[in-house]
Amino acid sequence: MHRIRQINGVKEFYAGLIFIMIGIVAFVWAQEYEIGSATQMGAGYFPSVLGIVLVGLGAMSVVHGYRLKIPDPIPKHKLEPLFLILASIISFALLIDRTGLIVAIFVSVFLACFRRALTNPIEVFLTFVALAAFSAVVFVHLFGMIIPLFWWD
Repeated sequence: MHRIRQINGVKEFYAGLIFIMIGIVAFVWAQEYEIGSATQMGAGYFPSVLGIVLVGLGAMSVVHGYRLKIPDPIPKHKLEPLFLILASIISFALLIDRTGLIVAIFVSVFLACFRRALTNPIEVFLTFVALAAFSAVVFVHLFGMIIPLFWWD
């Protein structure tokens, strides 16, 4: 019997599998559109080529992960940062229409930087001020997007 070889580069191996799956899905979905040619590209041309490139990169990553000699395990991660980032995104989406851009950014930054806010609140506050000022100037004033800055707008 043959002994199954252990995969040392599990990160590269699994990342390659994900690339291959996404590439196949992109290629299959692109077939619903006209492909065209390199000189007369249709709507499905770029997604098709992108899918092929992703499958190729994924295959190279799978081979590299399989051939890696030194073990490179996936480290254990804490779930708290993932939940805080998710809560930050959801809170921004729920608050922007009700409370305005400034409050939504404040809550979002506070949740995303929760642990940092406990140790360095001034740094988190300055991040909020910079993001709020940048967003107000660029999106509201320069791009003219209709986003209330505060709940009373």
